[in-house]
Amino acid sequence: MHARARALPANALILVGRQNNDLSSLTIGERVRLNSGGPAMLVLDIEGDQVTVADGATEVEYVFPRACLDKCNR
Repeated sequence: MHARARALPANALILVGRQNNDLSSLTIGERVRLNSGGPAMLVLDIEGDQVTVADGATEVEYVFPRACLDKCNR
């Protein structure tokens, strides 16, 4: 039996929960992680809703919408 791939429209997705709701207090120097998982990253800059982070392992910078990030517990 083979699994069938189906497209899921983006408007069918909803946010059902997050680890840390209060991202309004996000500051430069904090550790964050993508909601989908992955390594902890360091916040380098915050410009409006866009957050620039760096992955310590690769030293590459990324820019994500604030809603895509969760604060790390430690």
